[in-house]
Amino acid sequence: LLQTACSVPVAQDMVVKIAWTCVAGLVFGLILDKVGYLISTFLFMTAMMFITNGRRTLYNAAIGLVFALSTYGLFFGLLDVSLPRGILAF
Repeated sequence: LLQTACSVPVAQDMVVKIAWTCVAGLVFGLILDKVGYLISTFLFMTAMMFITNGRRTLYNAAIGLVFALSTYGLFFGLLDVSLPRGILAF
């Protein structure tokens, strides 16, 4: 356990998960324009599912795919917001 400034013990695995979440967010930001919204969001959400949900590969990938497609449909279709297309220029 680690001690924080307010003397609340923090489990080391929680610190590791926070660090991996920060890394995933930075990678997402770096690849978003080049790779595009759909692929970047799929990779980010799948990574987040692995960080929080463990090694349920098919389930994590399915959630990542559903999230990426549904948010793309929401922003592009309903709200008419332009999202980075990246390598999937359609």
